Amino acid sequence: MSKRSKGKTKSILEQEMVSALTVLAGGRTWTYRTGNETDEESLVAIDQLLSSCGVEHFTAKEFCLPAGRLRRDLMNHRGYKILVPPEEHWVKLGILALLADRVRKFVEGPIDVHWAWRPIGLNKAAGGADQSDHLTCSALDLGFPSWRSYDAGLSWLEHLYETGLFNLSLGLYGGLTIHIGAYSPLGHRRWGQRPR
Repeated sequence: MSKRSKGKTKSILEQEMVSALTVLAGGRTWTYRTGNETDEESLVAIDQLLSSCGVEHFTAKEFCLPAGRLRRDLMNHRGYKILVPPEEHWVKLGILALLADRVRKFVEGPIDVHWAWRPIGLNKAAGGADQSDHLTCSALDLGFPSWRSYDAGLSWLEHLYETGLFNLSLGLYGGLTIHIGAYSPLGHRRWGQRPR
């Protein structure tokens, strides 16, 4: 594929993601600034993006500061205080945030974001795959507090997966965590089974 074709394909994909986010957000539009903001300024801008898209149950900090002491200790050990993704990934983060928000509404209870974007070194330390969706902010790992909420969330996500929308990836780990990906460079795929 030529460089020009790759650029055109990327542009079409970006347009598709923006369209998907607009549809998910019920037609709302958003703006975010670009430049050299601090992490705190970026969190404010991401919160504005999430709010303008209709995300009700999550904040930017929840996507940029993973739930759980072990994950935070791993971050701190690697020199990270917060994981603000590069701005070119914010639209994907918006799509994933809306999907997580819809899961949260469906299960009618709290869920945690275990991981969203991870830089290469942290991804490796966390045991992530070399081509992990987390490297491109194409995935979230959601933690559920109970098997009832896990099953409800999985049911909703499986239905969405079957539609083929958002080039969804769905991964099941050995506990109460579900990986959801949107517009992954690795494509529409599923792995793992519900733990017994």
